[in-house]
Amino acid sequence: MWAETKTRWSADSEYLRLLESEPAIQFSVKLMPLGRRNRFVPYIGGGVGLYFWNVSLRGSMIDFTDEWVYTDPDLGDVPIFGIVQTDAREENRATFGYHALAGLMFPIGNRITLSAEFRYNAAKGRFKSGSSFTDFTDFDLGGYSLMAGLNYWF
Repeated sequence: MWAETKTRWSADSEYLRLLESEPAIQFSVKLMPLGRRNRFVPYIGGGVGLYFWNVSLRGSMIDFTDEWVYTDPDLGDVPIFGIVQTDAREENRATFGYHALAGLMFPIGNRITLSAEFRYNAAKGRFKSGSSFTDFTDFDLGGYSLMAGLNYWF
């Protein structure tokens, strides 16, 4: 079991604040094709995960449904859109995903290794129907990560 907390994207401005965070519980299987008794131990693996996420969207947004046209003598017709304030949240959501990994372990004792690992996570966040995000598309919770670790073999 492995847990991680990430902030994928956060933007702050006077107009818009979007924050998405994602802790995950992942279950992995690692295969060591050369065994565990070498100078370095390469491994590959993969698994599944449960990704918990929250999204908050707060600030001034353009309302593309509220259009009117301003006629400028130099520019011609210029579309103008209204501004609306929003404070939309989707909290305590969860989705399933998968991951693939590859890495190297370096034994530093009889039962202890240092490790370096590359991991790709794949998961999609889907908003509830009827929420403030009804017209939004699914979004990507996946990404790449590089990790270093200390392992103890039982």
